[in-house]
Amino acid sequence: SWRIILGPSGILSTITMNPYTFRTTHSFTEFNVNLDQQINFSSNPAVDSIFTRVTGNNNSQILGTLRVDSDADFFLINPNGIFFGAEAELELGGAFLATTADGIEFGNNFTFSSQAQNTPPVLLTIQPSALLYSRSNSAPIISQARLRGNNGEQIRLIGGDVEIANPGGRAPLIRAREGLIELGGLLAPGRIGLSADGELL
Repeated sequence: SWRIILGPSGILSTITMNPYTFRTTHSFTEFNVNLDQQINFSSNPAVDSIFTRVTGNNNSQILGTLRVDSDADFFLINPNGIFFGAEAELELGGAFLATTADGIEFGNNFTFSSQAQNTPPVLLTIQPSALLYSRSNSAPIISQARLRGNNGEQIRLIGGDVEIANPGGRAPLIRAREGLIELGGLLAPGRIGLSADGELL
């Protein structure tokens, strides 16, 4: 279960997770963070991963601040593309993975797909095993931002193409001090394996 709370000018959005699951999953027709907006995912400390998929046809525009107020890892899945504007920021306690894959596989148990309106198990306690691509030309991830991860954590941008763009002004940056940065993807149907600790195989 989840709810969204808007601040006085629609500036702050808070999404509160079901505290009884270890990995929570959420579906949105669209997922955007507007300029000067903060979207805050608030979860129980028992939740170690948050999986968010976009089931509509538009890309995600991350122009403001995406925040998780716990140590949970955050996964954003939108096969239509993901764009980080110059003012985009990440305020995360855990790792971050943004992908234009069509879904995430959880072993032989479940596939969290943007193309199917499937409902995940109530208690999703298994680890993700792969990113699944079913399209010939997967959408890109474009970042004009200075994205910073929490110390010792990971930032992964897994497209189609991944473009670190500089249209003018300050140079874009991806930084994860004492952590790990991975960029990559597939332009043809296939899968990218994930290890038990979330690393790409």
